Amino acid sequence: MANPTYSQGRLPQRSVSITSAKLTSLLAGLLLCLTSTALAEFVYVTTTPSNCVVVADCGNKNVDNNQITYLPIYYELVGGDFTSAVSLAPGKPNTSGARYFSNGFSNAVPDYGIQLSPPLNVTGAVYRVYHVFSSAAGNVSTNIVLGFTNISGCDLSFTNTDRFQSKYGTAVNGLNPWQFLGYVTNYPDTSSPIIGIYFVGGDVNAGTSARLLLDTFLFVNDTCTTVAQPSVIGSYVSTDTSVTVTNVDATATSIKIYQYLNDAWTMVGEKSSGILANSNTVPVSGLVKGGQLAATQTVNGQEGCLWGIPTGVVVGSVNPRIRLALSLRETSSTTVGASGSTASGNIHFLGVTNRYGAAPGLPGRVLYPSNSVWQTVTFQRGADYANPVDPSIKWNSATGDPFTTGTLNCISSNYCVIDALAFVIDDQTSTGPFDIYIDTIQNGTNTFYTFENSVAGATDVGFRTPNFSGTTSGNLAGSPNAATVVNFAAYEGTKSMRLRFAFNGTANTKWVRLTTSGVGNPVVNMADPITIRYLFVPAGGTMPAVPTPPTLTANQVGANAVLTWPGGHNLQSAPAASGPYTNVPGATLAPWTNTFSDPPRFFRLVN
Repeated sequence: MANPTYSQGRLPQRSVSITSAKLTSLLAGLLLCLTSTALAEFVYVTTTPSNCVVVADCGNKNVDNNQITYLPIYYELVGGDFTSAVSLAPGKPNTSGARYFSNGFSNAVPDYGIQLSPPLNVTGAVYRVYHVFSSAAGNVSTNIVLGFTNISGCDLSFTNTDRFQSKYGTAVNGLNPWQFLGYVTNYPDTSSPIIGIYFVGGDVNAGTSARLLLDTFLFVNDTCTTVAQPSVIGSYVSTDTSVTVTNVDATATSIKIYQYLNDAWTMVGEKSSGILANSNTVPVSGLVKGGQLAATQTVNGQEGCLWGIPTGVVVGSVNPRIRLALSLRETSSTTVGASGSTASGNIHFLGVTNRYGAAPGLPGRVLYPSNSVWQTVTFQRGADYANPVDPSIKWNSATGDPFTTGTLNCISSNYCVIDALAFVIDDQTSTGPFDIYIDTIQNGTNTFYTFENSVAGATDVGFRTPNFSGTTSGNLAGSPNAATVVNFAAYEGTKSMRLRFAFNGTANTKWVRLTTSGVGNPVVNMADPITIRYLFVPAGGTMPAVPTPPTLTANQVGANAVLTWPGGHNLQSAPAASGPYTNVPGATLAPWTNTFSDPPRFFRLVN
């Protein structure tokens, strides 16, 4: 299958408009790769100092770049300043930064604020309006509301917006999302409207880390925007040969998969027959670690847009290294290993000194893959919380607690419950998937998690599934998602817990709160070490030998036969040695007394 480069999101990288009169033979050749998608008009208005930040410097600047007109026009009528907080998004022109505004902007009114005059191509046409910015510095207003108005030449579908608040500038997979603001409709006699931007409400003050940031605006005139965008779901590695796509229209005639790599989209798969409503499997080839996947669909002969999709599923690798911290909740309970009280307890990360957003930071314990080897990781606060063996940082404060969230080394309670194992992305070139086995968790000499008394396949044993906690479910790819007891790997005995998950991006804020809520909450003594065994095999690595199956024995007790076996297993019976075997209801733990009458029965253990 040929892999043509999809140019719709790439051609205008250094432009604000593309007109048919300026297409050279080079561009015409590139357009052949767009199949049914017509060439879009993408008009970018940037706000960097070289692109007209004050009226005195502004004019119709024309920079010819491979026959593509570049006309950034931006009027600043209220004082702003330069910031290097540049955003990154597919198709966006390269810029050195953006403009920020402080409390002086609160005086901005429709005629005394900021004016955009995008050089659009089509009179009377409707354009979609977007903006992109970065709030990574943590100093953008959380509640700013901007007003938009027609100065001349257009009608606007929107009058104000909150899309300049800090939450909309958060990067995903290292890229910032284009924020849709609304529509602008040119008057029949003009293609160069003037749009005013001004203050409506909220806090704008650089001194209190509440800046307003303006980076790049985008005006789009393209019929591809009428076709809904389907979604790629799940996690993938370079050897995968298909991906799953959802939200597909029942009338779609084609589903295409594209990979974003090296600043360009390349088609890596297509399905053009047997398309179902909603979910479809699409064959692919040529996946590359670090590439981002996105999908389009063709409806009524029109392919949907691919430009500006900043957050595709990232192609990962199996079992990259990962970092671990312990999430501990202070408790009034004191019986180690028992389920403890979780009422109103502060929650801390043990093993780290900082956080990345809500995620535990460094140092943590970095888990590395290793062939056939069970490894041990240990955490310990020690006897004196003010001088701990391992550091801690509070991430959730109980009502009335005198220490603030973020306080270091303040686990003052001598007992806690294990709230969760906190797995954090460490290799930021891969989202996984991860396949980790956990066994034999101890506090001092007290072992309380061995999984031996559960049957293989059991869930909610000690831990919930990775996506159970709403705190971190938004960090996950959706599949795989499992925390299951298995009988083919064990540190000791025959059972362990197998965890499977993948992140949905590579940001350092991605973590999993593998919680014990409602199925464990084991109490630990903070003076003693907390020890966990794990198995983490690299891609293509060797698993250890499968544990020896348990032995089923029978003893005569009075008139009955009593069956015994170690650990938790399903006991099955059959009328003949060859079967068929069925589970004996409720028989998972020994001893079990045979109450069957003649004819004789045959028994075995499974799971």
